Formats: sequence, structure tokens, C-alpha cells
Amino acid sequence: MEATEYVAKWHASQHYLDLLQAWKGQRFKGDDVAYLATAFFQERYIHLQSWIANQTDNTIAWRREIYRTTAARLAKNNGTLILGDTPPAAKAKKKAETQTAEQTNKRKWKSRAALYSFKSILTQTAKREGVAVKESGEEAVIEDMFNDTVPDNTATPEEVLV
Repeated sequence: MEATEYVAKWHASQHYLDLLQAWKGQRFKGDDVAYLATAFFQERYIHLQSWIANQTDNTIAWRREIYRTTAARLAKNNGTLILGDTPPAAKAKKKAETQTAEQTNKRKWKSRAALYSFKSILTQTAKREGVAVKESGEEAVIEDMFNDTVPDNTATPEEVLV
């Protein structure tokens, strides 16, 4: 088959699935072993893609639930929430070029933590509960969530710095 001319250079799994579809209509004598192996790959690939999508959905739901319960607890226990700005993606990418390995690791976990999502849930919960929300306009507030140091702030005891 002409479709297999560049098989050694294939990196995407979809190529093998496309090959199997083309192969179904062009079977030939003696191709049983290879065809069955490719069909088995297709079956496992479809199963694993479904499993990965399900795990991703479960992880996002789990993270959102943690954010939701944390936001509810913060809104319940504090009169005012002060939120810092989360850094724009373009700014973060520019910084990434000159970062050390430790800074790159922190950046990776910030991305996985989905700070915009947490900030959105926190803001919505605070407004629903009647808790005041102030924007500090400082990136350092959220940045320091991933550092060992506590940010210097002027919050009163009934305010919480997030």
C-alpha cells in the first residue's frame, strides 16, 4: 500500500487508525497477522483514549470541588477577600526563557493549579455569600502561594489575603 510508504516516520497514532480503515477495503492473502495486530491496536487505542478523557474530566471535577469547598470556607470565615492578579500567559512565557529549573517547575504547577479557575470560583462564592472582594492589582499575592515566603500585606485581621 502506498499509505505505508512513510510508516517509519509516523508519530501520531491516528495514522495507524487511518491505515486500518483503508486496509479494510483492500485485504489480501497472507495479511491476517498484521491486520489483526493493527485491529487490536485500534481497539486498545480507542479504549485508552476514552479512559484518558474520563480521567481528565474526573481530575478537573475533583480540582473544582476542592476550589469550591475552599472558597466556601474562606467566604464563611472572612469579611473581605483580597485577590491578586494572575499573570497573563504571554508574560509567563517570556519569563520562562530565563528561568531556572526550580522556577520552571513552579510555573508548571501554577498551570496545573488553574489559578484563573480558582479566582473565578472564589469571586463567585464571595459575591453569593455577600463577602466583599477587593482586587489588589499585585501579581505577588498569588505568586507567593507557590513560594515559602508570606507576602507583605496590609490586610486587617478580618481580611484574608489569597
